[in-house]
Amino acid sequence: MRSTPVPHASPAGSTIRTQIALCYPSSQIPALLQGKKPISFRQAVGLGQIVQWDVEKVKHITAELALNIDDQTIAGRLRHARNWLERYNPDQLITLKELQNETYWCALSEERRAHLRTLRHFLLSDASYLIAFLETEVYRIPKIEGAPHEQNALLQRAFYKDVYNLLIGKDTGPRLSTFLRAVDRRRVLELLPL
Repeated sequence: MRSTPVPHASPAGSTIRTQIALCYPSSQIPALLQGKKPISFRQAVGLGQIVQWDVEKVKHITAELALNIDDQTIAGRLRHARNWLERYNPDQLITLKELQNETYWCALSEERRAHLRTLRHFLLSDASYLIAFLETEVYRIPKIEGAPHEQNALLQRAFYKDVYNLLIGKDTGPRLSTFLRAVDRRRVLELLPL
């Protein structure tokens, strides 16, 4: 008795183009052939909410981060991400506070307030910073030169916690440099006390 050969996922002679055509809608094929990929749902949720679901801002940030995202997938994925977040996971929404968190500010040590003032001054000083530069700066602000790595890591965590509490009222949030680059800087400056 002869067995029938099982077809392989990539038969001999097939090309990458043929395999892509079988797996993706035709509207996505040109971007995939250029090495671009659809924006992931996680990225759509994370970036979408910090830019208030502005498609152009998401395109700009993904380009700046060199994520190689197909721009054609962003609008649709943002719609789905927003719907999912608002309906099924509203406790994960990230929104800037309406007013300064004075209670939190008053409880901080003078050293921690000084770090936040340094961040505020930095944000006032440059209108066109890039995410990579901002990331370097937010790591540098709370560091003590020559201190052990463990000590600086604790200082950085406390600094991030302070920034997030003043801006969104939570201990943690999205990657700080990307968040600060994406949100409305005027609103951030309003929420960071002098």
